[in-house]
Amino acid sequence: MGTRFILLFIFLLLSIFRYVFVVLGGNNIDKTTKPREIYMDLVAMADELKLCGVKRVFVCGIIERGQFPSWTDMTRTVFNKVRR
Repeated sequence: MGTRFILLFIFLLLSIFRYVFVVLGGNNIDKTTKPREIYMDLVAMADELKLCGVKRVFVCGIIERGQFPSWTDMTRTVFNKVRR
């Protein structure tokens, strides 16, 4: 898990939310990553959030790096220009 994720996760733990929606990025997923590891990390994260008072954790999916829904009119080139 990346530093940005860890900081965001700490923020979630310190905040009081009833529901948390999780959409994962694929930046840290590579060919050596096992699906079971991803699953176990998600379960651990959901359990930790529930211990802090979150009623429900919804995992919406994993966004592939550089892949954007067609309705956004976003491409990797446009994204990189805006990001900088």
